[in-house]
Amino acid sequence: MQTYDRTLSPAIRDKVLVRASERNTAMELSVVARRGAISLKSRFLRTVAGEKGTLVIEAPTRGAHAVALYPGDKIDVVVIVEGERYGFRTSVRSRARARLSGRVEVSAVTIDYPAVLNQLQRRRYYRVKIPALDPIPVGCTGRTVDASGKKDGGELVRFTVPAIDMSAGGICLRLSKEHSHFARPGMRLAMLFAIKSAPKMRLLGVVRHVRQTPDGKDWLVGLEFLDPAKTLAGRRAVDRIMRYVTRRQREELKKKSGLE
Repeated sequence: MQTYDRTLSPAIRDKVLVRASERNTAMELSVVARRGAISLKSRFLRTVAGEKGTLVIEAPTRGAHAVALYPGDKIDVVVIVEGERYGFRTSVRSRARARLSGRVEVSAVTIDYPAVLNQLQRRRYYRVKIPALDPIPVGCTGRTVDASGKKDGGELVRFTVPAIDMSAGGICLRLSKEHSHFARPGMRLAMLFAIKSAPKMRLLGVVRHVRQTPDGKDWLVGLEFLDPAKTLAGRRAVDRIMRYVTRRQREELKKKSGLE
């Protein structure tokens, strides 16, 4: 299940990473720029004494096989500490060897200490992918940042992008680099789209999480719908989306069970 992000303060970030290192906490990671990115297993080992801003993790594996990481690789990390899920993006600094206890050594990787740590909160709604053969184009309207740096105070921009997945609580859009200005948590977009032959829906969304596609060309931007229940049009829009999600969910379950 994908997640929305909440950025933690530096003090809380440090406490979480210290706990993870002290307890050799397990993690999942993926390499950002590799095609068909897969989930790898690793764990925290320790911080490197005398080398500020560095963490050491065990060399990652997939199944029983080691997977090589190289200096400069960007990785996304997800870790569970005391029941809470956290995530961060960082870069590989070097390969290393780490001593666990006594004379036991394991292959390791040194990574940069993350500047940002996000707490990952699970969504409340079931989310379905949009079929490539039945796309949903979404018309977006948003404002750029003005010269003074004020958010949503600049130029009004309109563009159309494809939806990647959808739930009753939000939608994921694929943005090209041309529109990367809006690929930032906190940015707002007014959206206009239709499902099948149903009337078009207008919903306001706020960007909650962002990640690049494996090839690094585009951005996948997750938006949360803002207060759709406040208006009759918003409630009707969410009702249409829920019916669409339920139908797609049944289709997916049929395929998995071999009935289609």
